[in-house]
Amino acid sequence: TEIKRIRAALPQGTARVRKLIQRHHPAAIIANSLALTIVARAAQPRGRVPVINVAHGWPADRYWKVGPFMRVADVVVAVSPDVRDKLVAAGTDADRVKVVFNGVDCTDLARREGAVRAAARRDMGAHPDGPLVIAVGRLESQKAHQNIISMAARLATAHPSLRFAVVGCGSRQAELEALAEASGVADRVRFMGLRRDVANLLGAADIYLNCSDWEGMPLTTIEAMASGLPIVATRTEGAAQLLNEACGAVVPVGDVEALADAVAQLAGDPERRQRMGQVARTRALADFSHERMTRELIDIVAQACDQQGQ
Repeated sequence: TEIKRIRAALPQGTARVRKLIQRHHPAAIIANSLALTIVARAAQPRGRVPVINVAHGWPADRYWKVGPFMRVADVVVAVSPDVRDKLVAAGTDADRVKVVFNGVDCTDLARREGAVRAAARRDMGAHPDGPLVIAVGRLESQKAHQNIISMAARLATAHPSLRFAVVGCGSRQAELEALAEASGVADRVRFMGLRRDVANLLGAADIYLNCSDWEGMPLTTIEAMASGLPIVATRTEGAAQLLNEACGAVVPVGDVEALADAVAQLAGDPERRQRMGQVARTRALADFSHERMTRELIDIVAQACDQQGQ
């Protein structure tokens, strides 16, 4: 289906990109999707301007479709070793793929205190005496938010003051809200919608949860780490590079029981949450900053331009 959409849009997209190249004379083109990579290559058949594709990951069954098409890029930048390995296994030339870990702007990410913290926690429905778990992401099937509702129901008796806040919007919002109501946890799981104060929300929460079925290297997990939160995450692509036992708990994809157990352990141990959050923040600032990512991407672009004689 995606390839059919690309083919249908190729003539118009190619013409637009060709005009942009003629007008701006770029040294390189960085494309964050396969479709844009194909368009950028079609716009200049002789390959005068190198095309760098940044591969953010796909569901496991999509790699075999994507891998062969990556030959149209001069360089493929995978955001984690897992993404690189899956692309190579699917037919992408190994010499063509580089790994650059995702990074985020950590400037405004930190613990929140005082009135800002109190207001954010009220907004997220936190219980006055209980821990607050936050998840940030699009309300789409990839993110598996139904597992949060299952966890809330599973933990309701043992941890009556535990609350969950889900930040983001998407096609599943009405479905998930109805599921929470039917499961009897609508008062325990608050859907926040699209927000512009995510830094405050992260900084006021106690635990970050990523229960996705697949990722590349999740940016929101890095943001949560930089905000000083301990992490509970599924073992998706990039998790092994982001997290270790000192700052997070990583469990099998789709294992609701393991997710709930990990959250429950942190919910009952505020001192451990604080220790792990401090380690997570130090790790994010040191290894997953936007500045580090940018420097590495610039080096790759420069090498690609040198090879093309730019």
